[in-house]
Amino acid sequence: MKQVLKKRPLGIIVLSLFHMVSGLFVLLIACLTWVFLDKINIFFSLLVTPAERFITSGLIACLVLVISGVLMWRGDTWGYYLGSFHYLAGALQNINTLLMLPFFLSSVYPNVEPVILITPQLFFAFYGLQGLLQALIYLYFFKRSVRVYFRVEEQNHWRFLIIQLIICLGIIILGLLYAIIM
Repeated sequence: MKQVLKKRPLGIIVLSLFHMVSGLFVLLIACLTWVFLDKINIFFSLLVTPAERFITSGLIACLVLVISGVLMWRGDTWGYYLGSFHYLAGALQNINTLLMLPFFLSSVYPNVEPVILITPQLFFAFYGLQGLLQALIYLYFFKRSVRVYFRVEEQNHWRFLIIQLIICLGIIILGLLYAIIM
């Protein structure tokens, strides 16, 4: 039986290479953090996130990025699911950051005037534009040529979106609950 070759969309080429390269970069950062932990522990004492959680989340992000990059390059259906999920989760996380930062600063440092190295306008522009870019890339996954490449053109768009939204919001809520408890 003859295999039909699919034309890989240019956007998927760029995104899959970006995922693979950035996943390896995140792995490098996590490994360097682990190796030099005794020298940079002062940095983590200033953050709310412990170094171990930073390293663990870096390793998980590395796995997701590299695996989704490879699967998107190959045109596997799971590459579509992981790649699109990555951008939806990122967009929602940026919105969450924009909404929760004032509460976070006031709860962690209740009697201290927060030192902001950048202006609030720059902060909101950075996270707002980053969230907008991720939302636009997420919408790119609904383009017909992309859906045909991943063989998901017959799936219900709305059902797919609602399932991913529920999963992302569940993760964000669990993360907020964890932050409140800890």
